[in-house]
Amino acid sequence: MSNNKSPDNTKQIRKWWGNYKTKSNTYTFFKIGPLQLWINRLNDTWEIGQKQDADPLASELAHEFINPNDVLNPVTWTRYGIRGKNPEFSLIPVTADRPVVSRLNEPYFLPPREKTTLYIGTPLWFRMKSLNPDKIMLEQTFYRPSDTWFGPTTNEGELCYASITPGRTLLEDIQYCPHRAITTVVFINKTNNVHKIESFKLPVVNFSLFQGSENHLWTQDVVFELSGDNEFAKMAIKKDPPAILSRANKVAGPREEAYGSISLRVLSMISR
Repeated sequence: MSNNKSPDNTKQIRKWWGNYKTKSNTYTFFKIGPLQLWINRLNDTWEIGQKQDADPLASELAHEFINPNDVLNPVTWTRYGIRGKNPEFSLIPVTADRPVVSRLNEPYFLPPREKTTLYIGTPLWFRMKSLNPDKIMLEQTFYRPSDTWFGPTTNEGELCYASITPGRTLLEDIQYCPHRAITTVVFINKTNNVHKIESFKLPVVNFSLFQGSENHLWTQDVVFELSGDNEFAKMAIKKDPPAILSRANKVAGPREEAYGSISLRVLSMISR
């Protein structure tokens, strides 16, 4: 099924999500950040090969049809029994299945009656779905993020994922990766005290995904209002597309709907 050759002449693409169709006697190949995918349709079966690179921030994006003899070894193969032989399938981006914790490189202090904007990169998952019949075959991450504990003590809190990139105050400092989404986070200090921001939790399961003009993936904007306890904030997830985008198309809805504002513990937590 494989040898030591790698795919040549791959076609660079601007986005990876959408509907595709396999071709007979070839593998449909994708390189999406750190993940390589080989997809083949057989009678009553889908065959999927995967290989993961070591760099979680790899940014290459490519698509090609290749000969089965030109598959890079080693590859992990799985098969899915789905009736028929329709060659059409879909790749769909989804947010992570737990909250994501973002940390700043250094403590950030927000004076009274001030606000600031940070840009955060968070990891994405993807779903692969056969078409006609419509069946979700797999859902997974492109590169599994590390676990982290977020809470006031080791006994109180929740298991989250750790973002591997810190929050940035300038958008141009964010490294774009096709397997990550960008969130604009606004902090508003409504108190008469200075608030210290070191790390905070984003409930990405409540976020939708939007495609901007450059085919980057974004979530809605998030606003944290600091009005009392230094560990708590009132969080609002905006319903509209990110304000920074002149135009945006909604690509995917949230895993879980969130309604109205939420008061939650988001700041100054310990992590393990």
